[in-house]
Amino acid sequence: MLTFLASPIRTSFLLALLLSAFSCASAPAPKPEIPAAEPPAQSPPAHASASERLEWWNTRLPGMAAADRSEAQLHMGWLEIELAQFREARLDFYASLGGPLSQEEMALAECGIAFSYFGEKQGGYGISHLDKALPHLDGPRREEAAFLIAWHNGESPTAAPAVFARLKPFLNGVAAAGPIAPSGTQADFGTLARSAWRARSMRANYDPMGNPTRITLHHTAEPMSSTRMSESVAELRRVQAEHMDRGWADIGYHFLIDRAGRVFEGRDIKAQGAHAGNKQLNRNNIGICLLGNFANQLDRGSEYRAQKPSAKQLSALKALLDDLRQAYGIRGNMIYGHAELKQTECPGVLMSSWLNRYQREL
Repeated sequence: MLTFLASPIRTSFLLALLLSAFSCASAPAPKPEIPAAEPPAQSPPAHASASERLEWWNTRLPGMAAADRSEAQLHMGWLEIELAQFREARLDFYASLGGPLSQEEMALAECGIAFSYFGEKQGGYGISHLDKALPHLDGPRREEAAFLIAWHNGESPTAAPAVFARLKPFLNGVAAAGPIAPSGTQADFGTLARSAWRARSMRANYDPMGNPTRITLHHTAEPMSSTRMSESVAELRRVQAEHMDRGWADIGYHFLIDRAGRVFEGRDIKAQGAHAGNKQLNRNNIGICLLGNFANQLDRGSEYRAQKPSAKQLSALKALLDDLRQAYGIRGNMIYGHAELKQTECPGVLMSSWLNRYQREL
């Protein structure tokens, strides 16, 4: 009787145990905690302007760790240099030096301090910073620092046009011993090398080019309608042969542009050209020639009716003029059509009209 009475209790107890065991077995095991990955290093959007990138860094600077803050201030300093905020740049560069920077980063900060002084026309205060930075710089910054040191010391250093264009705002008020000779080659302006048109080697009977101060435009005065590379090459070789047969050192022009808009390297830009009319006119004068005949020469035959420069020629010419003006500081009113310098119809009425429009839009 007792066994019977106890049975329901025991059964309930056993059932509870079974349910408990089942519940424990079926409950999912807790997942191990996975440490959150560190967020990637942030940087401002690449498409943002310099002022927008500077604002991006400024808003995030207060919440940064010390190590990150030093690197951010280094970035901010160079953005302020770009924006000509020289005093602010100098403060950020000095602040960055108080943090854990690498040797290369410290050199960049010292270089930036120097740039801030040069930007304020006080290069004398910056030169010691350049001397300190130079051994630890590489690439473009090293080239720029070496140029500024030489320039400040009264030398006449050479630099690729792109480098000189970047440094020009920092050279005001600092005199050099003489004019800067152009360095590099026309490759700095995206030209096709002389090897592309199988140019003959330049002879030694040329005068060196000083710092270019003017540009003169020409046409070949021969009808040219094709955009084929082979025909452009044949025309360049014809012009070079004609010029060298006169005893000239090389083709007379520094740049030539075909109807497809290809820009070819002509005479080395370190050599004074032979295109304007005489040595005085050629001095420091870059010669650019467009392939084609843009002036009426009907006395030579009906095929010598003036043709229009192609749209691609004019687009390439505009880009080249913009680059040359920036690289050498050439004023817009120092770009001439050949007829402005001597009695000739070169480069033709259409080209002269285009040049007038180009100059008005500057």
